[in-house]
Amino acid sequence: MDTTMWAGFLGLGGALVGGFVTFLVGQRAVSAQKTRDAEAESAQVRATLQAIRDEVDVLSEVHMAAAGTRIRESSSAAPIGLFYPVSANYFTAFEANADKIGRIENDVLRRQIIRTYVHFKALFDTIRLNNHFVERLEHAEAVHRATPEPHAPIALNEAALHWQQTADYAPLLKESNNRAMESAATLALMIDQWLAEPARGVGAKPLR
Repeated sequence: MDTTMWAGFLGLGGALVGGFVTFLVGQRAVSAQKTRDAEAESAQVRATLQAIRDEVDVLSEVHMAAAGTRIRESSSAAPIGLFYPVSANYFTAFEANADKIGRIENDVLRRQIIRTYVHFKALFDTIRLNNHFVERLEHAEAVHRATPEPHAPIALNEAALHWQQTADYAPLLKESNNRAMESAATLALMIDQWLAEPARGVGAKPLR
């Protein structure tokens, strides 16, 4: 075999080796990028969970201090006569990260997040309706106090009807309050467990 042929083989071998090395370098670069992307995604999920954890904690704390404790301790057989103005703008972290919640590849945790916010929304809607009942009851009682005879019994009957309507709603308000607080406590525990595991993130196994 002459030197020209050897040179050709050597050149071909060098090209193959060079191509293989280039391929390996490319594969490692792709793998490194995938790792960085996964780590960034995991960090984003963890940040989202922390924000939701903080928001739910503050919501529970403020609610219980403002009216939740009174609702919990009130009788189920009488009107819960409080007027508790609530806003529709409490769910800042949840709404800002709604698209990221879908990236949490943990069915149990993801469902608990949704369940907790649904229960909070239902609680606030229940409070608004109770506010309406309380307002009507107070008006009916004021009318009764200002109504002279012989019309006072009619006004008294109207006030009694509003009293009963508001009293009938008390168990629903208490149930909604308890359900939201229980959901919030469960979610906080689940997120704490999740965040305590540094390896957890996208693709993690469901919590048990």
